[in-house]
Amino acid sequence: MTRNVLNAPARSGWRLSIAAIALAAAVVAGWGGGAGSLFAAAVSPQDHDAAVEAFQKARDLYQQQDYRAANTANDKALQLDPNLPDAQLLHKILQTKLTEAPVGPPVSGTASKPANGFNLLNSQQISMIRLQEIHENETNIHGRVPAKTLREYWDQYVKNQVGADLSQTDYNNFTNPLNFDAQVKKIRQANIPALSQTVEITSDPKDMTPFRNSIHSWVLQNCATAACHGGEKAGGFRLYRPPGQSNDSVIYTNFYILSMYTPADGGRLLDRDQPERSNLLQYALPRVIALKAHPGNMDVHKFGDANNIEYRNISNWIKGLAYPQPNYGIVYELPGSSGPAPDPATKPAMSPAPRPN
Repeated sequence: MTRNVLNAPARSGWRLSIAAIALAAAVVAGWGGGAGSLFAAAVSPQDHDAAVEAFQKARDLYQQQDYRAANTANDKALQLDPNLPDAQLLHKILQTKLTEAPVGPPVSGTASKPANGFNLLNSQQISMIRLQEIHENETNIHGRVPAKTLREYWDQYVKNQVGADLSQTDYNNFTNPLNFDAQVKKIRQANIPALSQTVEITSDPKDMTPFRNSIHSWVLQNCATAACHGGEKAGGFRLYRPPGQSNDSVIYTNFYILSMYTPADGGRLLDRDQPERSNLLQYALPRVIALKAHPGNMDVHKFGDANNIEYRNISNWIKGLAYPQPNYGIVYELPGSSGPAPDPATKPAMSPAPRPN
C-alpha cells in the first residue's frame, strides 16, 4: 500500500519514494506548473527547520481541506527553503485543488456555534481531548507541536528533571519531527497547561475510532432523538443531533457531554471506574434488571440484557478510555446546565491505568 505523503511527518533530508512520487503525479496530472529553477537556492539550517514547521502546518490545513490557508503556509515554507521536496509537491497539489474548488475550511476545522445556538467544541478543544485520550503505547499520531512549545518544554521541564548535562544532540533528537508520538506524550506527562494547549492533534486516538464509527451513531439514534435528548425539551441533558453528516466538532462535543454530565440521580453516563455501571448502559436495560433505571415513566430500554452485542461493544469501549477520568482543561457549559462542566482535579492520565476490582 502506498504511503500518503501528506500524512507523513516532514524531516530533514526526507525524500519521496518512487511510489509516492507516482501517486502524487497522478493527483496533479494536468497541472502545467513546475518547480524549475525556482527551487534551487541554498538555505541555512535555521531557515530549513522553520520551513519544515511551516510545511507541517500546511499539511495539516490540507488534511482539513482548508486549501487557501494551506497554500499560504506552504508558500512560507518554500520562501524559507525552496529546496524542500515535501513543500514542492504540496505546492503542485494545492494549485490543482484551488483551481478545482477554491473553498474555505469545513465546519470541523472551525467549530463554534451552529445556527440553533448549540455550542460545539472548537479545534483546539478537540486537540486537548485527543491529547488526554491517547494511550501510552499508541503510535502513528498525527498533528504538530510548535517549535516554541518544544523549546519551552525542554527548558522548563526536561532540564529541571534530568539536569543540565544535556547536549544539543539530545535536543535535536527530541525535537525531530519523527519523534512526534513521544513529544506529545511527554508534554502531556509534564502537565503544563500553557504548553499542552498548543499541541495540535489531527488524528483520533484509537479508542475514539469505535465511537466515531458506530457508538456515536447508536447514541444519536437511541438518545439524541427529537423526542428525547436531541430536541428543545431535552432538559438538563442534551446532545447535539446534526442535520447532516457528523463532523469532528459534533462527535467530540457529544463525547465530552457524555463524559462530563452527572445525572441528578447520581452516577455517571460513562463510569470509567466501573464501566458496566455506566448510566448510558443501565438506562438502556429493561427496568426490572437495570441497576439504575432510566428516570421517568418511559421504558426506553434498547438492550434485552447484558449479553446484547451492542451492550458489550459499548462496555468494552468505556473500559478502553483513559483512566482515571482525565482533566481535559476545557471550559464548556453543558447544554441545559447553569455553568461550565467541572473537570476532574486529576493530572492527565497516561491511559489506561489499572482499574480497581
